[in-house]
Amino acid sequence: MGLPRPKRPRTSWIHHPAFVGGAKGLPFRVRLQWMLAKWRIPRIVDGLYEDPGLPSFYTRARPSDVEGLVANSDGRAVGTFVPTGFEAYAWLPNPAWKWAHPESEGATPDFRDGERERWAKPIRWSEVAAANGRVMDKRTRWPEISGPRSEERNLAVSPDQAWTWGPSEDTIEPFIAKALCNELSRWTDLGDRCLCGRWEGGSSGWDTEVKLIGSHWAYFVWACRFGDLADWIGQPHTLEREMHLPHVVWPEDRSWFLATLYSGCSNYVAGSRQLVDAVLKSDVEAYEVELSDAAH
Repeated sequence: MGLPRPKRPRTSWIHHPAFVGGAKGLPFRVRLQWMLAKWRIPRIVDGLYEDPGLPSFYTRARPSDVEGLVANSDGRAVGTFVPTGFEAYAWLPNPAWKWAHPESEGATPDFRDGERERWAKPIRWSEVAAANGRVMDKRTRWPEISGPRSEERNLAVSPDQAWTWGPSEDTIEPFIAKALCNELSRWTDLGDRCLCGRWEGGSSGWDTEVKLIGSHWAYFVWACRFGDLADWIGQPHTLEREMHLPHVVWPEDRSWFLATLYSGCSNYVAGSRQLVDAVLKSDVEAYEVELSDAAH
């Protein structure tokens, strides 16, 4: 028997003035796409896939788990998505991808094209920038370094370009998740309790009484063991993985905070100076940012 749904959710606010007008503050094209997706996606998914529900390793969170998390930001800044109070912050962009020979270093099956036996390898933003004679830093935007591309599908227009298709949105790539969790495990044991939140507009089966709420974003929050989370986000791309991938994660002791942007191709990590330095020196592409920097 499932737990009864409460009449009113328990909430905590992420305070920031950005997007005070809600969806009305977004460009018309974005609002139109959001409305169409809200109507179409449930019907498409219902016809193709029967959601088995939230993974069993998630458990109920407590109201105290979200109390005191505060973000202060003007506009679409890094501080809109990660809380204040940490010593340092890092930006981890999802990579672009390039078709590759199966035996080439770093090549993996192309999960985007299930009908063809194609392989691809991740391409760092810094590699794309260098190939186009641009300088990469924390302020760089993908269109500034990509070179010629299809605006509609974000594809390269020539096979001679350093990349084939652009960075994925609303996800953290599995190889980035594995490397990042390996670093975070130095601060959080695999058995430690963590909190995970998924944006309420992109959730399926996540509805719960504990929510983390901001002026624009609101997340349903659940709890789990860090080791279970690491296994889940580190597995290969599947529809089930993406449906139950959290957009925000933090341990119970709040020693770090991870945010994956629903509306972008970026991930942000907040933590101690030592933790962020370790991420910056790891095998994943990462750049130090500040809360006032524009989010990607």
